[in-house]
Amino acid sequence: MADDHAVGHVSADDEYLETPPGAEYEHTDANVWMIAKFLLWLVISAVTMPVGTDTELADVVVDIVLRLLELECEISTQPAERSKPRRLVPQDIGIVSTHNLMNAAISRRLASGQKKSAKNPLSSIRATTPERWQGLERPVMIAVHPLSGVMSPSEFDLETGRLCVMASRHRSACFFVTRDHIAATLDAHLPSATQALGGVDVTGRGHDVHRDFIDYHLERNLVV
Repeated sequence: MADDHAVGHVSADDEYLETPPGAEYEHTDANVWMIAKFLLWLVISAVTMPVGTDTELADVVVDIVLRLLELECEISTQPAERSKPRRLVPQDIGIVSTHNLMNAAISRRLASGQKKSAKNPLSSIRATTPERWQGLERPVMIAVHPLSGVMSPSEFDLETGRLCVMASRHRSACFFVTRDHIAATLDAHLPSATQALGGVDVTGRGHDVHRDFIDYHLERNLVV
């Protein structure tokens, strides 16, 4: 991790943490990156893309959890905590992935990681899908990018509502974890127009939003 203090002394009152009105699943596309201004990406290279569940990426997610707790990071998510931040605990952390198999792999690794973090019960860390995170929040969220490992994105992969939820469940900090192919994949991918004549091109819109989401973070040096 490039910045050991990424979630240290972050106040919910800070301008870049303000959530636009109506920050729910039915976000307009323009809000996707507006509410995700405090993201750091951890890019993992691979010579060959893993088949099935990306267990290496699941390991990285749990390593981030353990590292944050080992560093004894401090957060402030309420006005009363602004002058006296509190220490991050497992209950403050949430994990989101669009695939149940990835969430299950992460949960198993959290159970194994419990031995490395005896002081912090990792069983309280929730790892589930964007649909189940809808309406919930945590001070710190760790998200597996929905296009990580996907070489030919489908309408499901490019759907913007899930990306909105994944990027808006945090109060202080959010980490997106991904393989490093996603920008190149989007550039090489020609979305298929599956909508009825005159209908909204959901797949094409999702393609553009995902590309803009990447560019936003690249332009601000938020890709690690």
